[in-house]
Amino acid sequence: MSGNSKLFAIVAYAAIVVGFFSAIGGVFGIVYTYQQAAVENITTPDDAPIAEVRVRGPLSMWSQASIITTHQLRRTEGLRYAEMPREIPVVDEAGDPVIDEATGEPMMGPNQARLSWLDATTLISVLSLGMISYAFSLFALVVGLVLLGMGLVVRKLAPAA
Repeated sequence: MSGNSKLFAIVAYAAIVVGFFSAIGGVFGIVYTYQQAAVENITTPDDAPIAEVRVRGPLSMWSQASIITTHQLRRTEGLRYAEMPREIPVVDEAGDPVIDEATGEPMMGPNQARLSWLDATTLISVLSLGMISYAFSLFALVVGLVLLGMGLVVRKLAPAA
């Protein structure tokens, strides 16, 4: 076996091994992400872009993230977390500001609408991570299959070299 033939064989086997494990990793990533989404048993609401489907794949994850954002913006009158004050005046049942007797100033309390963005952002981030996981896993699968195929072709052509 000549030097070139050995080099062809090494490259071919390396591509086959890397391609095989990359493809297996991609399949594992897709299955794992699907299973993790399925265990949460989430269904998109009827006003979501893709309505009333179980959240399992990247499109249903996108739909759920989109409607969470839409609902949250509706709740906060179009304002996002950083656009809202941290504290707001505390009001009584009549809607009048509660005055601190010691200072004579309005009492301030946490802005619950702003704090609700923390939950929404967490959910949106998890769904986005699921979409990225699917994309990366699909990429690994496709690259793995291409490398596997290239390795087989190079191995087949090696003796002719």
